[in-house]
Amino acid sequence: MLEAGQNFAHFKIERKLGEGGMGAVYLAEDQKLRRKVAIKTLTGDMFDNAERLERFYREAKTAAQVSNAYVTAIYDIGKAPDAETGEETDYIVMEYVKGRSLADYIKDEKPELQRLVTLAEKIATGVAAAHKLNIVHRDIKPDNILIDENHDPKILDFGLAKPLDPILFSKAADSTESISQDLTRAGKIMGTVSYMSPEQVKGENVDTRSDIFSFGILLYRMATGEMPFASPTQVETMAKILESSFEPPRGKNENIPPELERVITKCLQKDREDRYQSSRDLVLDLRNLRRQYDSGVSDTISGITQSIPARKKSFTLQLRGGAVAVVILAIVAIWYFGSQSDGSGGQGGLQAQTNALAILGFENKTGENDLDWLETGLPEILLTDLSQASELQIISQQRILDCFEVDKKNSHTHEECIDAAKTLGATRLLSGAYFKLGDQIRIDARLEDVNTGTIILGEKVVGDDPFVLVDSLTKKIATSLNLQGDMQGVSVFASASPEAYKRYHLGMEKFWAGEHDAAVALFNQALAIDSSFALAYMRIGMSNVFNGKQTEGAKYFKLAQQYQDGLPVRDRSLLDAYVDTWVNQNFDHAFTKIEVLLGNYSNDAEIRTIYALFIDAFKRDTVASFAQMDTVLATYPTFPFTLSTYAQILATHNNYERAIEVTRKLVEVTPDAVASKRQLAGYYLASDREDEAMEMYRELHRAHPENAEVIENLIRFHLSHHEPAMARVYVEKLKATAPDDPYNLYDYYTYLTQVAYWEGKFLPPLEYGQRRIELAEATGDANLLFNAYNNMASVHLRLGHPDSVLHYGEIGDRKGSANQKLAYPVLAVSIDAGMQDKVRPMFKQAIDDFKSRVPKDFWSMVDALDGMFEGFATADTTAILTAYEDLLAQANANSSEDRFRCGELMVRFGWYDKAAVLFEDLVSGENETSNGWRHILSIYWLGVIADETGDKAEAIGRFENVLALWPKVDVEVKEMQDLRERLARLQS
Repeated sequence: MLEAGQNFAHFKIERKLGEGGMGAVYLAEDQKLRRKVAIKTLTGDMFDNAERLERFYREAKTAAQVSNAYVTAIYDIGKAPDAETGEETDYIVMEYVKGRSLADYIKDEKPELQRLVTLAEKIATGVAAAHKLNIVHRDIKPDNILIDENHDPKILDFGLAKPLDPILFSKAADSTESISQDLTRAGKIMGTVSYMSPEQVKGENVDTRSDIFSFGILLYRMATGEMPFASPTQVETMAKILESSFEPPRGKNENIPPELERVITKCLQKDREDRYQSSRDLVLDLRNLRRQYDSGVSDTISGITQSIPARKKSFTLQLRGGAVAVVILAIVAIWYFGSQSDGSGGQGGLQAQTNALAILGFENKTGENDLDWLETGLPEILLTDLSQASELQIISQQRILDCFEVDKKNSHTHEECIDAAKTLGATRLLSGAYFKLGDQIRIDARLEDVNTGTIILGEKVVGDDPFVLVDSLTKKIATSLNLQGDMQGVSVFASASPEAYKRYHLGMEKFWAGEHDAAVALFNQALAIDSSFALAYMRIGMSNVFNGKQTEGAKYFKLAQQYQDGLPVRDRSLLDAYVDTWVNQNFDHAFTKIEVLLGNYSNDAEIRTIYALFIDAFKRDTVASFAQMDTVLATYPTFPFTLSTYAQILATHNNYERAIEVTRKLVEVTPDAVASKRQLAGYYLASDREDEAMEMYRELHRAHPENAEVIENLIRFHLSHHEPAMARVYVEKLKATAPDDPYNLYDYYTYLTQVAYWEGKFLPPLEYGQRRIELAEATGDANLLFNAYNNMASVHLRLGHPDSVLHYGEIGDRKGSANQKLAYPVLAVSIDAGMQDKVRPMFKQAIDDFKSRVPKDFWSMVDALDGMFEGFATADTTAILTAYEDLLAQANANSSEDRFRCGELMVRFGWYDKAAVLFEDLVSGENETSNGWRHILSIYWLGVIADETGDKAEAIGRFENVLALWPKVDVEVKEMQDLRERLARLQS
């Protein structure tokens, strides 16, 4: 027992703060560093042998690595003699937090739900910081959480945590055991029973998901004021935790929003496999909910609305050439749409009306497989024709099928289809079959009343042209429904050739499944038959854009415009909006046109999904975007384009758990598509489920060895894991997939550059950069040209060649597209402030041009660039760094290059703390970079920060780490020269 005023080691005890199962806690003054600390002395009988004590020290040292604003820091651990008894006493020195327990805070302050959600988010953030180091707290409860004077939480007692990495244990120790289990065997229950997870109660091994269960209990109590498994005795409590369900939180507090109840319920699943698999995903959902409160949207559309900050690195679908420093905002819409590799079907009703017609498939009775396409093709043509009738609501075949379970989609009866049509509000049902009569086709159709079963129309049409037959059939259906006034000039389909339309129809199946190369091949077959087929041109344009070939895509959009007079109004209007997006890059006009289109075609699933993308990209209203997605999926749950888009935006906002859930559904819908499986594997990888990701990638590579996108995924995986030799193997395989394709070769040299940087080879990228320029010139692609020249400028910047930087940057500016004109002026003044007079006029013009074509919600990005330009021009350090911070806060401009450059400047200007955060994030955080140059030099800069702030050991460790990664470099760049000089000084 220590007393006030007593000296203990180099601490002076001020007073006792409390006492627990492990020992007493005292407020003390650290007489070396002159700061208040909390000292926990450890009861001697807690450690009855040296092995157990040694293991405890190991675990406590691991816990000391947790660095987070919401976790009480562990400063030191050791032993010292008690001045009175002379006995050696083990102790832990911790951060002193002046505050009160979470339980007392809630009792005294009675905070509203909004404040409780904010607190919960911060507590979960602290827990996630420990989990990132594979540390489990094992005793999450209100008494172990203090609320400080700023109303922020601080989690206590991570010193009892169990590190999951077995290398932290001695060889003699069982890596599945912990100090806590030893103490339990000694008769002491570790953790508080009412907050235990089922696996803790059963004495099983625990992992981070145990803390998630305990956090769920904590959150339940915060939201309702009660315990979910409350019982009179500990034994009964443990039994309830293992076996009993809990009353839904909203039954205790009706003000709890559905989303919060969903979060709590997910945390409290008995089976750990059903809980959040990562505390990071829990943080994201709570952050999402908190932001809904902040924006005034607390009762939200569904349990899956998201509004989460900047995206982590993604290993899914990326545009060729990658992002460009500073102005990745070049074409934000291209990133969004280019990432959407999957979809299904064009038009889909969203809410059936009283006067609604359901269209079923037409059965192939010809016996010829070559005519199978008409089973879905005929309903699509009918749908397109009949949709001209403004008062008629069309319910597509796909919507009917979506009413069935997967195993019933191909085995349903006609009566079951009628029941499904009734459920969707249909009053009429159109179905039929087609036959072969010599060289002609006969279509039998019947129109029936779904309520009475009465046949309204029975019709047979015979001929050799399906379009003429459908045209005739449409007119007769229109007459029977009294729609003839709306159906003048029925033939609206965009090709005069049934054979061309067949190829287009089959191509669209591939297009929506994300198989764009296969889709383009079929569209080209359609064009070989009908060279004026505008829709085929438009879809080839979209496929090229999705594959990163923007200039090639623009060419096909322009060809589509030449023949657009033959398009239905809907498709002509959609083409107009797409041209504004990808050809003119006038996103403001495109957004307005999509909005108008949705007003005219509110039942169109493709248009509504595109509208949702625009809302997220340009309005930055993720909640509203997901509301639009929900509207589509509510009645079209298997619409692949929406599923893929939904998952991509979820991943963009770091909600990988929900993205995985949606993409699994996508894989079910498109089981033969490589793209959907790649997308799922990418989300596994981004959410640290690497084994599952690699199993999928390797399986895909075995099944599709020539698929370049799968090979690129494997390259990026090995680069991100610092395995350049393995990456190089797949880089060579990538080249072999299309050795004559300039786009493929451009990617080949891009990846060779990355491999070279990981290997410490700085000269080869000059050669690779020149080859990329030559390949980009061969394509004439403005986006590729801009990237090629600016990447070459970056290579010269790394090598310290300012004249070459400006030379290549200026060419990139000249050859790039309109939105890329913002990059060079900022680059120029950052190299030479004297160039400001020359480049300022072009910079101002580029800003004005950008703002004329982009919704105003997006202008803050260029405003940040404007502030950066002026900061460089006037040598205003604060202005430069403030502008950089503003840019990094933008969701679509938060590239690893920008973070790295900002960090470099911060170090040079002495902003060490902020720079350290950026570099730590690039090395091992959510924005960890697979770029070898940026990754390794981020470690170097962390060493510089440690050196400049007097942490000698840390600096030496960082510098030696760099030398281990780059044991031999081919050019002694200035950073390596500086590193060797600093290391020699520190070690002398």
